[in-house]
Amino acid sequence: MAGSGSLRQRGKDSWELTVSLGKGPDGKYLKRTKNVKARNKTLAKEMLRQYIYEVETGEYINLGNVYFRDLVEIWREKHAANLAIRTQQGYESNLNLRILPYFGHLKVSNIKKIQVQNFIDNLKQTNITVDGKEKKLSNSHINNHHILLGSIFSFAVDRGFMKENPMKGIKKLKVEQKRKNVLKKQDIVMLMQTLNKESLMWRALVTLGLFSGAREGELVALEWKHVDFDNSTIIIEQSLTLKKGEGVIVKSTKTNRSRILSLPSSVLKLLEDLNNEKKTFLLQAEEGPINTWEGTDGDFVFTTPNSFGHPIRPDSVSQWWNRFLKKNDYLKKITFHGLRHTSVSLLIDKNNSMKVISERIGHAKIGTTMDIYGHLLEDADKKAADSLNEIFDDLGINI
Repeated sequence: MAGSGSLRQRGKDSWELTVSLGKGPDGKYLKRTKNVKARNKTLAKEMLRQYIYEVETGEYINLGNVYFRDLVEIWREKHAANLAIRTQQGYESNLNLRILPYFGHLKVSNIKKIQVQNFIDNLKQTNITVDGKEKKLSNSHINNHHILLGSIFSFAVDRGFMKENPMKGIKKLKVEQKRKNVLKKQDIVMLMQTLNKESLMWRALVTLGLFSGAREGELVALEWKHVDFDNSTIIIEQSLTLKKGEGVIVKSTKTNRSRILSLPSSVLKLLEDLNNEKKTFLLQAEEGPINTWEGTDGDFVFTTPNSFGHPIRPDSVSQWWNRFLKKNDYLKKITFHGLRHTSVSLLIDKNNSMKVISERIGHAKIGTTMDIYGHLLEDADKKAADSLNEIFDDLGINI
């Protein structure tokens, strides 16, 4: 058991905490020391009391002896467990395949910037097999490792395992944005015609996705309280995600911001029809069992069949969409998320500003929108130039 503790000021706002552990088997006195930041002696004494408690209860971790693999276990429990399941799965794949084999055996205190940079450089030479063919890891894939390591080392610094983040100064690789696969106007017409054969709920969900540009998790998190039929608007303020061990949970949007979206009257008409269908279902509910959702008291717009309040799982949207496209193979192949890109494309074609578009689709920064959709803006600019050429031709002007 720890007997006593002491503290010593080492510099401005810097203190050394010492806890006595008594005599060891060899008769020598044992102690634990820890350097902390505190702006006055009163705070330093409080930190000393906490330090003594940690040592006495076994909660103290000798930071100098923590291996990276042990740090990852703590990070998984304290941080990663709060992330969406899809994010966790991506992290686990990169951890187990490359990061843990490289860093796992190293003491956290010994990991320096040069080792992290060497790891990133090695990834540039790493081959993977895709569809039976070997290819290099893409810059985007390598940057995913960069993001993951940054998360782990930031956690380590915050928890006192490291004094400085070895990722500091290591830049991500440049990634060229691929041209987004979007629906053209004739594709949209065919899609709308084909949707008429589907249930009202799926017609409404797909149409709303196309004309709102909302993310899948945001669409399935929509509640009737968020729909304003009088003003033809919806509020996007939450999202649904899958959390390991808890199932579907409600969380804030990706950027932790809410936004109000105006919608075409035809889209609101679909939502109104769906609302009336739900009310009819509730009136007939006494004739059969109803599944209720115990997650929250939310009155969700898009719910599972023959249920009351049970929202659609966010991953089930893409699953249904893929089956829908397979069944109707004459439609253009595009991911459900591609409807979001199509929405942006339609807005750009109608000369909406990037600021308006960025706010509508929920980007935190307009730069993000420009990076992702800049090529669509270039396409619109070329169309504008072609229009000017037509004007010159109509006027018979030769330059």
